[in-house]
Amino acid sequence: MGLLRRSPRPSAPPPELRTPHSVWWWIVPGALLIGVAAWGTVQWLLQDLRQLPVPQQIPARIEAMRTGLATAAGVGAAVTLMLAVRRQRHQELTAAHTTHDAAERRVTELYTKASAPRGALLYPRRSREELKGGSWARWLT
Repeated sequence: MGLLRRSPRPSAPPPELRTPHSVWWWIVPGALLIGVAAWGTVQWLLQDLRQLPVPQQIPARIEAMRTGLATAAGVGAAVTLMLAVRRQRHQELTAAHTTHDAAERRVTELYTKASAPRGALLYPRRSREELKGGSWARWLT
C-alpha cells in the first residue's frame, strides 16, 4: 500500500464561480422602485381625501405620509435583503472553491512527496567525477 489511494470517484468540482459584477446599476432602479412604491401608496390613500372636511384632512394626510414612508422602508429593506443574499451566495461559492483548491493542493503535495524517493532511486544523480571512474565508467564507453 502506498501513501496515496485513489478514491473510486474523482472529487467533484465546485459550482461555477463567476466574477462579481459591480452593483452600481442596482442603485438607480432600487431608488426608483422605492420612490414609486412610496408615491403610489400615498396617492392611493389620498385619492378620496377631498370628500372629508378640512379638519379631518390634516390627520389623514399625516397618516397617509406615514404609511407611504413605511412602504418605502419596506421596499428598501427588501432590496437590501436581495443584496445580502447575493453576497452570501458569492461567499459560499468562494469558500467551496477554496476548499476544493486546498484538497487538490494537498493531493498534489502528497503525490510529489510519495514519488520523490522513488525517482531518486531510479535516477541517482552522479557528478562527472564519479562517472569517470568506478563501475559507471564502463557504461560511458
